Amino acid sequence: MFERKEPKLSQKSKEQLQGALSYEKDKELMYKRSNKIAWSIAICSFALLPITVGLGGYFGSQIIDKISEPKLLSLDKSTGIMDYVTIVNKDTITELDGQESLDKFFVNNYIQLRESYTSQTIQKTYNLTQLFSSDNVADDFRKEYDRKDSLDQVLKTGTAKVTVISITLENIGNENLATARVKVDYNDTQKIYSKNYVIRLAYEYKPSVGLDLSERMENPVGFFVTSYQRVQENL
Repeated sequence: MFERKEPKLSQKSKEQLQGALSYEKDKELMYKRSNKIAWSIAICSFALLPITVGLGGYFGSQIIDKISEPKLLSLDKSTGIMDYVTIVNKDTITELDGQESLDKFFVNNYIQLRESYTSQTIQKTYNLTQLFSSDNVADDFRKEYDRKDSLDQVLKTGTAKVTVISITLENIGNENLATARVKVDYNDTQKIYSKNYVIRLAYEYKPSVGLDLSERMENPVGFFVTSYQRVQENL
């Protein structure tokens, strides 16, 4: 059982000034903590210096001989899904449209949060879905989990795994729109089945919205979904 209501940490409805004040307080706290950590590291460094010098000769040659394999972050331009590749060549380096890639990344992230399910992660995905939603979309989302056929009631200890097949972006009348084709694999512990959906959503960026530090770490650019529709495909 998880908490079905608006997360207490949500600050989206606060005034901009409150958000700014919260940010300044968080920044001051981080500064004090970083100073404390820095002094601790300095003291430990002096204490360990003789040991470090003594062991340096033994481990030095092994460290020099060990070469780290370069890693490159690769992004699938059709879905916004990011992954690591370890071989850097002309095939793994592609020119990306920065804004398009960013949009697809957040659209994919939102769909994964909203449509996926495990009993271990439902509280986190439930809260984060609301953090990335406008007030009306978050309200509609909470109502979905008030129904008897909500994912947690149907799947219980089962799972719902989301695969985003494609994402198409549009801008109509200054409104950012995304259309995604999605496959969801359900496992309710008694049977396994799949459903295909077409998801249509609108989104916007509000980087100056008042978020506290923990919220800003999850949603650094202020990405919010302002409308969300899901229709099942009959393939």
